[in-house]
Amino acid sequence: MIIAVVWLALCFVASSIASGKGRSGAGFFFASLVLSPVVGIIAALVARPSIAAVERQQVESGALKKCPFCAEIVKAEAEVCRYCGRDLPDLETAARTSEHARFETWLGAQSPPVVNPSPSQRAEYRTAYDYKRKHGEL
Repeated sequence: MIIAVVWLALCFVASSIASGKGRSGAGFFFASLVLSPVVGIIAALVARPSIAAVERQQVESGALKKCPFCAEIVKAEAEVCRYCGRDLPDLETAARTSEHARFETWLGAQSPPVVNPSPSQRAEYRTAYDYKRKHGEL
């Protein structure tokens, strides 16, 4: 009986290690349960962290934020993106979607973008974008 309790406890240890790295805790728990808790713990320790999952957790916790211009992850206190060099918007501006921020930057628009643009408006956005990209304004 005591062996089963220790076995399950070590399976939970493997699960928590894997979850901390952004991996499937349930998957490592069941692998440890079937194979061996020692194998599960070693596999969890050797497994590389899931960068996307860890970044997502840090963005949700407020430790990091996503640059609305280049979509890279930067520190929450940063005022300038270290990747694209642009000034990061304040918290109120950051609440807008990154797509809205891109259209404002590309087109110099003062009004919000059209939610369902007509074909002529889409062509106008595309033409303005191509013009600015061609002349080095992006």
